[in-house]
Amino acid sequence: MIPAAALLSRDFMTRASVLADAAENHEDAFINHGMQANFVEQLRAALEQIRAASDARNRHKVQQVLATVGLDAAEKSARKLMRVMDAVLTPILRKNPALLADWVASKRIARAGETLGSAWAAAALGRTCNHRSGQWARSPLSHLSTR
Repeated sequence: MIPAAALLSRDFMTRASVLADAAENHEDAFINHGMQANFVEQLRAALEQIRAASDARNRHKVQQVLATVGLDAAEKSARKLMRVMDAVLTPILRKNPALLADWVASKRIARAGETLGSAWAAAALGRTCNHRSGQWARSPLSHLSTR
């Protein structure tokens, strides 16, 4: 059994192709010593399967990177839109403290590794997180919470 990393290396694929070429040149000798008549074809087919699997893996990696970039851009756009909405809604909602508290809790977008539940719980307890410093502080709306 050949390790997967070795199978994907160009060095292995090059050597295996050279081996197939050499075997093809001496096909009669191999067949006389018990190999199947189509063993070179089988070897080349196996090499092609390995190459195809490697190509598919590389395409998947590229797709994964592109998807991550797309998600990052979408998140950035959503956060920008949320800041605009916040600038419009907060002054209007100040007249209704219950709606304002709901908006403050609802507008929170969880960051990687953070659950929405923890963000909502923090908002319900009247706490906000300064993401630049990572420090939790009392929310300006903490007087509205019921503990």
